[in-house]
Amino acid sequence: MIKSWSYKEEYKKNRKTILKAIDKTLLSGDLFFGKQLANFENNFKKLNKSKYGIAVGSGTDALLISLKALNIKRGAKPIFVDVGDDYLINPLEIKRAINKNTKAIIPVHLYGQPCKMDDIIKIAKKFKLKIIEDCAQAQGAKYKNKFVGNFGDFGCFSFYPTKILGAYGDGGFITTNSVKMFNTIRRLRFYGI
Repeated sequence: MIKSWSYKEEYKKNRKTILKAIDKTLLSGDLFFGKQLANFENNFKKLNKSKYGIAVGSGTDALLISLKALNIKRGAKPIFVDVGDDYLINPLEIKRAINKNTKAIIPVHLYGQPCKMDDIIKIAKKFKLKIIEDCAQAQGAKYKNKFVGNFGDFGCFSFYPTKILGAYGDGGFITTNSVKMFNTIRRLRFYGI
């Protein structure tokens, strides 16, 4: 049997380093939005070549905050479309599913494979739709030499322990290249403050 990754073994191996980082954060008094978080946010957005980015509680929070920032309200009905041979959203199916109530497309980049973003962007422009990229399973993936999370209005990442970049617990991240959208999601992350 092939042994899978174990956070316990990783923790044992890196325990001193992890506890030192936790101790540094707790002793700083910056439990919310402190230097450590700012450093992480800066490093993540730089690595992803995104102009702006914020950390949030989970990948689900990233998606919900992005929807809210685009004024897509509770009660919006998701319409699922089929996938192509690559198991990613099929752009032809997106076109067929669009109706007068459609507000956004949420392509899901899966297992490090990016969706066909050129086709999706053309569809979004034609129908005046927003794009929220679900990048939970695709940190570091590129489409035509550009990192995912930079094609749509928002890129949403997850740091759930089973994801490519996992946390001890949960976490998420939102990227955007719009300062206006960045200011909106930053306020929404902290209850509108």
